[in-house]
Amino acid sequence: MHLFYKNPMQSAYENESWRVTAPMGKELRGMIAFTGAVWYHPEVRGLGLASLLPRLGRAYAFSQWAIDATIVLMSKSNHANGLHKRTGHVNYQEGIEARSSAYGDADFLLFWLTQAEIVREITGGLLFKGNRIPVSNGNTEKHIVGKRQD
Repeated sequence: MHLFYKNPMQSAYENESWRVTAPMGKELRGMIAFTGAVWYHPEVRGLGLASLLPRLGRAYAFSQWAIDATIVLMSKSNHANGLHKRTGHVNYQEGIEARSSAYGDADFLLFWLTQAEIVREITGGLLFKGNRIPVSNGNTEKHIVGKRQD
């Protein structure tokens, strides 16, 4: 629970527990940046922030701490709605269980990107014509950030 609390014994909810059964949870090593989760106010949803901000966060973390990987916890419903496609996450496994937490009893997917994938993403973005980030609306790719995707 140190991922969420500086002092879990003092700050965690009563009976709160987190269980990691995702195999990658044991394999990730080195400097790991937790770069998710996020909530967007309804007024700014559809503006491409879900495509832009995760990439900026990964690039910043890599530039500051030479991270070996990033991890994100995502609800199964957000995954089913395609959020992972917009955030650029491709690797995931089931196996994060939260009990009696701020989220109640919830199960999450563990997403990760390796350092090589992050570097490829950063350099690919720099080489992309116009330095625009592909924003998916679920059906087609658009290269617009800041205009509502309908």
